[in-house]
Amino acid sequence: MSKAPIVLALLLAAALMVDSLIPAPVFAIHWRSPEFMAEIASIFNVVKLLGMALITAYLWWSIPRRHYSPAITIVLQFVVLICAVHTLVLLIGRQSLVNDAEHYTSAGPYTVHTIESQDARSSRQVIYWRCQRSLGFYSLEEIRQLPYHPGAYIEEQNGKWYYIGEKRYELAAGKCD
Repeated sequence: MSKAPIVLALLLAAALMVDSLIPAPVFAIHWRSPEFMAEIASIFNVVKLLGMALITAYLWWSIPRRHYSPAITIVLQFVVLICAVHTLVLLIGRQSLVNDAEHYTSAGPYTVHTIESQDARSSRQVIYWRCQRSLGFYSLEEIRQLPYHPGAYIEEQNGKWYYIGEKRYELAAGKCD
């Protein structure tokens, strides 16, 4: 029997687990806009959930049918257990179906990320300078963090950008590397 399908399944499972360990969505790729990446992250998480479920089922079914040494079989069964736990975490965790696109707002070269928490006093808005790169990629440079204020927005007045919330803050331009 060929070992290629099991090796491919193990590599794919490892890649999906690494993505789950990265706090940024979809392998921390920044393409088009933060809103777009947050939008596709929920779709990707459903694909990741289904992929992990299929990989776990395949490994669970195929490993006992192979004639590996006992040590390799035990290691592979441990990997199957980790895949199963990861699948359960994806299924019951917040990560699976939540769309975070509404937490991002872009205006001009700025992006505001609203981070809400159970305690309203600890909710905040993080303002980023968005640096456009080639091929539609971008990077974000944090400018400042402010307490969350519903209805806050960014606007341009006389060539300067302002964050208007509870108070009015003039926004400095960030530097792109």
